[in-house]
Amino acid sequence: MAKNRRVVVSTAPQSSAEAETEHSALFSRSAGIRVVIAMAAASIIYSAYWTHDSIEVSQGAARYLVTALLLTSAIAGISFGAVRGVDCIVDGLAWSLAGWMTLSLVVNAGHANVRLGINELGWWLATAALVSISRRVAALPMPALSLLRLIIAVSLGVAIYGWHQWFIGFPEMIAQYKANPEAMLRQMGIVADENSATRIVFENRLYDGGPTGTFALANSMAAMLVGGMVAMIGLLFVEWRRMNVIRRAVWITAIAIVGGMVLATRSRSAMVAIVAIVLWLLITQLRHRKWLVLAIIQRRHLLIAATVFASLVIAGLVYAMRNSEWVQQAPASLAIRFRYWVACGKMVLESPWFGVGPGQFKSSYEAYRAEASTEQIADPHQFMLQTLTAGGLPSLLILLALLALMIGINRQRLRVVGEAKKLSSPLPAPHGEVNVLTSGSVMLGTLTAIIGVWVIGSAIGQLPTVEPALLATIMTIIFSAAVWYRGNAEVSVEQWHAAKKISGYGAFAIGVDQLASGGMTVPGVSVIAWMLLGIAVPVEFHAGLLAKRESGNLAVSAQWRRYLLIVASMALVASWYFVGVAPIERSKHEQNQFAVAWADGRVDVATQSLQRAAVADRWDVAPVLQLANAYRTLAATDLQRREEWEAKWLAAESEAASRGSRDPVVMRQLGDHRLFRYQQWGERAMLEAASEWYGRAVELSPSHEAYAAQWAEVLRELGDRRAQEIATRAIRLSFAGGYYERMLDFTMIYEAKALGKNSPKSVMASQVLAEFFPESG
Repeated sequence: MAKNRRVVVSTAPQSSAEAETEHSALFSRSAGIRVVIAMAAASIIYSAYWTHDSIEVSQGAARYLVTALLLTSAIAGISFGAVRGVDCIVDGLAWSLAGWMTLSLVVNAGHANVRLGINELGWWLATAALVSISRRVAALPMPALSLLRLIIAVSLGVAIYGWHQWFIGFPEMIAQYKANPEAMLRQMGIVADENSATRIVFENRLYDGGPTGTFALANSMAAMLVGGMVAMIGLLFVEWRRMNVIRRAVWITAIAIVGGMVLATRSRSAMVAIVAIVLWLLITQLRHRKWLVLAIIQRRHLLIAATVFASLVIAGLVYAMRNSEWVQQAPASLAIRFRYWVACGKMVLESPWFGVGPGQFKSSYEAYRAEASTEQIADPHQFMLQTLTAGGLPSLLILLALLALMIGINRQRLRVVGEAKKLSSPLPAPHGEVNVLTSGSVMLGTLTAIIGVWVIGSAIGQLPTVEPALLATIMTIIFSAAVWYRGNAEVSVEQWHAAKKISGYGAFAIGVDQLASGGMTVPGVSVIAWMLLGIAVPVEFHAGLLAKRESGNLAVSAQWRRYLLIVASMALVASWYFVGVAPIERSKHEQNQFAVAWADGRVDVATQSLQRAAVADRWDVAPVLQLANAYRTLAATDLQRREEWEAKWLAAESEAASRGSRDPVVMRQLGDHRLFRYQQWGERAMLEAASEWYGRAVELSPSHEAYAAQWAEVLRELGDRRAQEIATRAIRLSFAGGYYERMLDFTMIYEAKALGKNSPKSVMASQVLAEFFPESG
């Protein structure tokens, strides 16, 4: 705790009057602090088991974690009390970013998919909560060090999970796919005809992709592991002298496991982050250790020899790997990223103040995607651009101000704490005895989260992949038992100082990686990054904050502020529950009821369930699309009630178009519904309606070759002169970028023909467009 460049320590016990004040509050502050520390640990564990990618977050997969973090943030604000000065500004910036994202969603709500927006907005709120939680917990030295150790242990567990995939999981999966590809695709919920682009992409990832651990993408796992590996190496240096030979061997082995997995992911951005960390460490050591500079100058010949040797090693590695995919594809990978970012720039130019809104990037990006780009990405693969596109220039400026301020505070307070090394060690926390009492809270939160994942997951049928997850859990527990010292409830000034520095390096490594590989809405990366940054930049409290009680008007004012904070926090948590959790739960329940009733042939009960699902979540387009498809199916099979079903179909179609007005995927699905009907009955009106929906999809996604090919096929059947123009566009797009999976021989579309009961039927687009351009067939 720094004050006037001095460390202030309070160990004075509470008086009986002070203790009475403590227990007369709404709840014990020390108990609240324990809860916050335990929940911080639990969030790390949860995000390691259930990482979720950006798409899953926008679909609401992280809603429970968001709820827990918001509730924990509320308890933290109430239990730890108010902060002052620059720390208050940091909190204000973090919540201002979440507030601006909320405003952005409101401004864009008229043409946005609001459900996706609310779901992603939840993670921006969770980000602000993480900043508040981590910085307050890190004000207590022992919990801060324990959380850093937990991050290290989790990193090892994720790496072990990845190695299991490498040696066991992937080979078994490849063998199963070769034996029965259709069965595996059905099991994974993938609809992909043979030789289709979707199947080709799946096979490429299966045969050539790197380990992903519990993450959806190898790059995301690499980002998390880079931060953990930096922390492991840093703590190894700090505690080297305290370790015996066995602990050193275990520690070095763990570093090799994590570092090897980072290499196995083949993440170029992770390699750049490692190089950046090495250079940063080298520069800082040379700046602060003048004797090292003098020693190097005195041994110039050794420096020259080392430089030549390092250059030869690097040149040799480059030459040896010159033909590898990792090196050869590096320029292409960077070019792909550059196309993403150029499209983001165009996106922001049209809406500089509020961006496109949270959760809208995937659908909005399609309007700006370069013709040579093939991926339909869910985020810009760059965390600053993700912030910029979601909330506009103000959101980026807030984020940059937040990061700059936290870096500045870290640098200043590290210098101050460095001066405190002259004091006797160990150093109690500013909250006195509370630091000792909370030393076991990290363990409690960890164990609770692990038990919850396995027990609750088993009860609801959502267990992690058992074998690798269980192996990783057991090995992580063994590692922790082997290397962590137990019975130590005190942390020296030197250890605390080192923990802050190490955490800062880890957060920096993840930040560098995320400049070219990911966004802020992957919980498995985001939780670790913000926890590390919070440990690096903890808040500062006045000495004896929990023990000392003011009297008079100041006490009344503080109490009122506390009550206001309680009300505001509860209002935020309740608001999130009623818009971000409850509607999804009710809608999913009704959709499950639909599936059961539909399978039993109780069509009226089934459609009523979907109607309730659509009403329960008035922002989600998915149940309305499903309802429209159900009505279409019934109109084709129940001829006695055909008019009734058709009227309901058109109403559901209109509602789906309203909820997903800017999403080309929704427009494509609505067009498919109409085309399926045309294939069955040959009604021209249905084909004309399909043409309108496909035209809207092409308008929203002008670089999508499949959309253009499908529209061209419909226009051909209609005898529309635009068929030639759209077919030409589809052929041009199929060659853009040089991706063979985009070729029309691998693009499956539906035939615009009356086929009767044999519909829907899809064919290769090249067969259809061959009528216009025989030489392309």
